[in-house]
Amino acid sequence: MPLRVRALGLVGKAVPLGLGVFVIAALTAWSLSNTSPSKMALASAPAAATGAAASGYWLVASDGGVFTYGDAVFHGSAGAVHLNASIVGMAPLASTPQTSTWQCVTSAQDGSCPYGTDPNIEGNAGGAPPEVDQNVWSPINGWSQTLYANSPEDWQVVASEPAGNTAVVTYPNTYAWVNVDNIPVDSYNTTVSSFNETMPHNAQTTAWAMYDLWFNNWNDEVMIQYDFTNNADCDSSTVVANNVTFGGSNGVPAQQWHLCDFGLPSAGPGGCPAGPNCTLDWKLGATEGAGKQSESSGSIDIKAMIDWLETNGYLPASSTWTALSDGWEICSTGGQNETFKMNDFSVTAS
Repeated sequence: MPLRVRALGLVGKAVPLGLGVFVIAALTAWSLSNTSPSKMALASAPAAATGAAASGYWLVASDGGVFTYGDAVFHGSAGAVHLNASIVGMAPLASTPQTSTWQCVTSAQDGSCPYGTDPNIEGNAGGAPPEVDQNVWSPINGWSQTLYANSPEDWQVVASEPAGNTAVVTYPNTYAWVNVDNIPVDSYNTTVSSFNETMPHNAQTTAWAMYDLWFNNWNDEVMIQYDFTNNADCDSSTVVANNVTFGGSNGVPAQQWHLCDFGLPSAGPGGCPAGPNCTLDWKLGATEGAGKQSESSGSIDIKAMIDWLETNGYLPASSTWTALSDGWEICSTGGQNETFKMNDFSVTAS
């Protein structure tokens, strides 16, 4: 019966003291196990736990009793629980978010964590302050997602979406420019954003990291996708440009991109921008298929990409900003919890 007794404390190295007693040291969450001594593998402390107290430890006895020493906090014991076998050690639950270290936690479908002016986010004049959003915009049976946030640059979600699902369920994101006041794209000479994120790349995962940009009072959408797990290729009829290079200045490396045009029927046979509700999708890499690339950190010259769309007739000339965000579209996690984490984020506009 593996016991799962959560606690937060000093864990790192397990030392057998004899008489079925183990002591551990270095901060993390833990579980008790009576399966096999060989499975008593302990991990180092997760980054979220750093900065907490580091002058105590827990001791666990073979009957499941847990004892605290120093400033380790007592969170419970299995000493009064009937066991089928003796406890043989403690193991960390490193993948379990330590909610006590997060300033904002929400599992609500429309939950959000608002923040004030952020020095790492420029250009959102006239808009609401930045926030981090759950954005479960297409819920289905079996979905769950919890947002843990400290700032627009430091947050994560633990999501569980049904196995085999291929439609987007959630878009957790840093909502950097919120309903900005129709700022002309050309009012900035440069608009550059940098990111550092971590997402799962597992066989059961279907998700991708991306910016979601809106223009012209929510009429025109441009997505910029850069990190992929089981992302379906655009239909050949929607790929309208390959081998387009952006970067090489403003601290942005030169990279090749390709463009998909998802103009809805109301946009007419030519897709964007023949009508409203235009959706365009820049994808990292020269082409779809083998040409598609992924990166978890980098910088993007957003202004250059939007200028190209205007110049080539995919967006109206003199388009205006409405919103800018960065996060992940998540379809499936194979029905199990997976963590998507934003490690750093910034927008520079001048």
